[in-house]
Amino acid sequence: MGIPNDVHHVSDEKLEQEILDILDEFPLRTMDRAVAEGDVVNVDYVGRIDGVIVRSSFASGMYLEVILGATNLIDEFVGPLIGHIPGDTINVE
Repeated sequence: MGIPNDVHHVSDEKLEQEILDILDEFPLRTMDRAVAEGDVVNVDYVGRIDGVIVRSSFASGMYLEVILGATNLIDEFVGPLIGHIPGDTINVE
């Protein structure tokens, strides 16, 4: 179905801005370098107390998406992630 330009016209600038807005919603996944402050990371974590897994809706097998250095989570939790390669398993005390 064709829509004639005299009915609806989209400028090249508007189209380009819309494409950039969509790309901003889906950042590229970086898997070949260590994460740095400002990166968005998806964290799969399990909470433990004295080595026992905490069975709650917040701390067991949860996935978090955080921006390193710009989150309200405690620094001791996300800080140690900086410098690790995506896919690494680390323990945070």
